[in-house]
Amino acid sequence: MDLLELGSKLGLDKNEFKELVKFFLDSAASDIQKIRSACQKGDGETAAASAHSLKGASGNLGFLDIHELAKKAETDSGNSNFDECETVSSMIEEKLEQIKKSF
Repeated sequence: MDLLELGSKLGLDKNEFKELVKFFLDSAASDIQKIRSACQKGDGETAAASAHSLKGASGNLGFLDIHELAKKAETDSGNSNFDECETVSSMIEEKLEQIKKSF
């Protein structure tokens, strides 16, 4: 993953983009926890809201793989399909780890 290229597409230099990505990673970790917790409780509304937040943030930064996974999590949890929450959450975490390794 080329952070310099993603940042330049947004009109940001590498340092500016890295700061945004650090904030995103913290926020994404929180969103993942909320999604998992809500799905375990059968709370589709909270899970969908957290997935929606993650979907928007990842899309804005150009992390389209995470965006698509968060979109799936939002749809699944909104439809009370909680079986997929753990799988999709784990897939998102793998993508987040790839981003961390890019620093």
